[in-house]
Amino acid sequence: SLGNGDAHAGRAEPIRRVTAILGGVARRLEHERRARARRTQHAEERHADGERPTRSAIEDARRARADDLLFDERRETLVILGDRGRTHFFTSAGRHVSSVRYRRDAIERKIAQGTWRRASTEERDSFLAHLGGH
Repeated sequence: SLGNGDAHAGRAEPIRRVTAILGGVARRLEHERRARARRTQHAEERHADGERPTRSAIEDARRARADDLLFDERRETLVILGDRGRTHFFTSAGRHVSSVRYRRDAIERKIAQGTWRRASTEERDSFLAHLGGH
């Protein structure tokens, strides 16, 4: 009886490991599916080429402080300022449009020229509500 239990325990560990691995793969696939749904076609292309900081867009948006959320008057998009010059553009409905890197002086120039302005409380709240739904 004792030997039989040991045999079952020996088979249970590989099954647990395979189950954990499959669970991890499922989570990664689901994450990528949700991320694709959040991106416009242009953002999807930028994500695929790996040259721009698109992978950080959603995370930067969720972590952004009020001062990090701007509004682009010409394109009518929200501008999210991330770390190390990462700058992300989103529709008001929370869809990622594109990401680039800007130096601090370029960002300040856009604000000074009126191209970008601080997002209003209503714009921020609406955007974050849409983003939270993804």
